[in-house]
Amino acid sequence: MKTSRAIALLAACLFACCVLSLRLGRADEPAKADESSPFEGKYLVVNTVDKRGSYIKDPQIRKLGSREFLVGKIIRLNDKWIAIEGKTFWMSVDSITSIYEFPTADELKATATIMFEMRQQAEQKAKDDSKSDSAK
Repeated sequence: MKTSRAIALLAACLFACCVLSLRLGRADEPAKADESSPFEGKYLVVNTVDKRGSYIKDPQIRKLGSREFLVGKIIRLNDKWIAIEGKTFWMSVDSITSIYEFPTADELKATATIMFEMRQQAEQKAKDDSKSDSAK
């Protein structure tokens, strides 16, 4: 009688351990990608709170734990990007300030070039203005 109780208790404990390990083992794995993307464009320019821009293709929203990330493959805009082209990039959705969607990589690259030039001009103007203010 004691032996059958011990076996039953042992079996129940093993079952509970198996269920817990299966549930806990998947807690940190990224959620599977949703086949439907919230984006119409296949290519994105993504700006963040730290004023950095990222250029990705095949965007998806994925969850890791309780946080959401924008996930995509890095696009090469120039030769500086060769080493990371095609690498999967995860960006916290909380850090995103704006997203521009493009149907083709060529349109993204042309617009990114213009945006980069405009940003450089604005930075130069701000430097020039601060120099002229300090000279007064």
